[in-house]
Amino acid sequence: MMSARSRGDVGDKNDDDDDVPQTFTFNGQIYSSYQEMVNAKRKRNQDVLASSGLLGAKAAIDNAVLEQKAAKVASRGLKRTKAKQEPLPRRKSSRLQGVAASGIYVESELAAGKVLIAG
Repeated sequence: MMSARSRGDVGDKNDDDDDVPQTFTFNGQIYSSYQEMVNAKRKRNQDVLASSGLLGAKAAIDNAVLEQKAAKVASRGLKRTKAKQEPLPRRKSSRLQGVAASGIYVESELAAGKVLIAG
């Protein structure tokens, strides 16, 4: 799990060997790139899960849950479908409809919210 540089200490800033490639070690093997090491770790993790039987147990639980959900849906039966309603006519303002104004207007506004209407 440790990564190590082949040129020595990581903190050594006086090295003139910048052309030496970086290597990574995992489980006693040396990898030339970090991605290769990560892929090796993933493969090892998959192998451990497969050998322990956890993947099979998870699949069995998932199947059981799916069967229970299917049984619940089947036991509910069919629901009634609502009759389709015709859409209501679109609302338009009186001005767009061409209706003449009624001639009512606010004469004045008094204290306490009182309004005098004229027309």
